[in-house]
Amino acid sequence: MKTLLSRAGNRTTSKLSLRGVRHRFHSRLGDSLGLGRNKKIYDRELFYCAHDTSGKQSLIMSTSIVELLEMAAAAHDFLGRPTLAKALGLGMSSEVEVPRRSSVWVLQRERLLERIVRGDEIGWRITAAGRRRLAELRDAPRLRQRPWDGRWRLVMFDVPEVSRKQRDAFRWWLRLERLGQLQKSVWVSPYPLSDDLERFLRDAARLNWILWFESPEKGPIADVEIARRAWPLADLAGAYGKYLAEFSGRLRALEQAPASFRELARWRVEENAAHGALLDRDPFLPKQLLPAEFHGAEADELHQRFVRSCVRRLERASGGAGAQ
Repeated sequence: MKTLLSRAGNRTTSKLSLRGVRHRFHSRLGDSLGLGRNKKIYDRELFYCAHDTSGKQSLIMSTSIVELLEMAAAAHDFLGRPTLAKALGLGMSSEVEVPRRSSVWVLQRERLLERIVRGDEIGWRITAAGRRRLAELRDAPRLRQRPWDGRWRLVMFDVPEVSRKQRDAFRWWLRLERLGQLQKSVWVSPYPLSDDLERFLRDAARLNWILWFESPEKGPIADVEIARRAWPLADLAGAYGKYLAEFSGRLRALEQAPASFRELARWRVEENAAHGALLDRDPFLPKQLLPAEFHGAEADELHQRFVRSCVRRLERASGGAGAQ
């Protein structure tokens, strides 16, 4: 069986490989509308790996690529096998193996991690290519700093009722592209659309059910009000506030008092899931469109500190390369 992991590594969907999802999605959306197949459908960095249900080993098999790169980047020198074992909640280093098609194996093959053997110690160090890849995957800081030209991109559509599944799939794709729903079939973005979405919209325009354009003029509604209507920004701001309150407290506790490796592993998983869920919901709008109490950047910084602190604590507990 293959398991599909989301970009943030928080959700799993069985039965479909990445290629299967990409092709089946477009065959439903494109073929039924007479557009043919476009294999370049946007997939937002979904990952797949072989999934082994044999207990503890399945943790390293199904750990998301971005999590492993983050832990390797946070390590003092390299991510030792005992540290990785404890970070995954496995305990002893002997319980960690690297079978073919695991996430670690894939990262080694792609030269994003290099295997380190130093005496009795075995581990993995992130490469320069791995750091560049991590910056692409954890791209929230870059997305938050994008300049805005003051123009809105609008997508309007009226898919026939007989194509309800395709309409739902198209809406899912627009959400994946972080567009906001201004009205039932009117979606907006302050930034240029992706090349794949623009290509699809150009193909779909000949069916006369879709209209997309840029708005160079300001209407009677203020930009901030458009953003408020299109995205649940107040709810997201509140969720960021709760995340900061919860995990800043845990970070203080982690830095001040010892914790068992199982507790550290649980906290790492919970923090990663919470931060990833927020990134999935965040449209990364220009700062001038956000509520005053919107702390997305602060949450990104806390996430990096939390991962680094967890890994360093686990290194000391393991007595490996990062112990100081």
